Amino acid sequence: MQSNEINERIIEGSEIKVLQFEVDSPCNKVHHLVLNIQKVKEVVEFEKLQPLPENFHPFIGIYNLRDTPIPIIDLLEIFNEKTPDSTYDENDRIIICDFQKLLVGIIVSKTKRVLTLSNENVIPQPQAIGNAQKHLFNGIVQLDGTTSYMLDIEFILNSLNVDLGSKTDVEDTQIEFQGKTVLIAEDSRFFQKKIQRLFKKLGFITIMCEDGQAAYDKLIELNFAVDLLFTDIEMPKMNGIGLVRKIKGIKEAQSLPVLFNTSLSNPTLRDDIENNNLGRLIVKFDEQSILKELCLIFPPAQP
Repeated sequence: MQSNEINERIIEGSEIKVLQFEVDSPCNKVHHLVLNIQKVKEVVEFEKLQPLPENFHPFIGIYNLRDTPIPIIDLLEIFNEKTPDSTYDENDRIIICDFQKLLVGIIVSKTKRVLTLSNENVIPQPQAIGNAQKHLFNGIVQLDGTTSYMLDIEFILNSLNVDLGSKTDVEDTQIEFQGKTVLIAEDSRFFQKKIQRLFKKLGFITIMCEDGQAAYDKLIELNFAVDLLFTDIEMPKMNGIGLVRKIKGIKEAQSLPVLFNTSLSNPTLRDDIENNNLGRLIVKFDEQSILKELCLIFPPAQP
């Protein structure tokens, strides 16, 4: 599918496209997984990797993608299911993932279909499960009678201390937004902490919601008495664009400033959002860019 077709689906705010795949465990367990197609650069056949030293695990080797070296992760290492006699099969596949031009591959046993799902059919995990598996997954979907989990690849990379391009360099700013209230819609626990820390540092009162539907319900409850909506795009139940489209139809919310914060690096997504007058977009997680947008929304008082 062409990127402009994918963008049309995203900008509608009601659907998400995912790649369905499987990872086979040595203990005869099959992990049924999905990944947002916007994060998939391509899928390639498995071939012999250039090995890495043991201390690089769970990175197990380098794949040469048209003269571009791609570090490869073994998900069984992440799942703590790797055994000494585990081997890779010629039928395995490598999913090359793209995060703001950072390329990383994951080995999978089988790739299946690209599916279009309604956002309301992607549900958050129960809290207890999320705490138990350290947020390796950030959503659940039912596909063909099978429970599949949405892989939280950002959390995995962050846990490996991989630099995702986050910039945290406004420690000494003198700019404050004391008394302003921001409602944050974000399902990633990793980004929840970073976003909340930044806004509190800048003087905001923060209200946190874990998906678009929860954010919509909270805004209705508050009669839109907040100064800013700061929202992710990829979320269960209702994505960020669906949330903004829904509230923009309500008179009390039409002037509410919106900042989208996303790891999707599709170059035309920003234009689509701004051309539809939905808000402004920031690629996760650049504090200086966030501060710059905040100063445009809330201009500092002139001395």
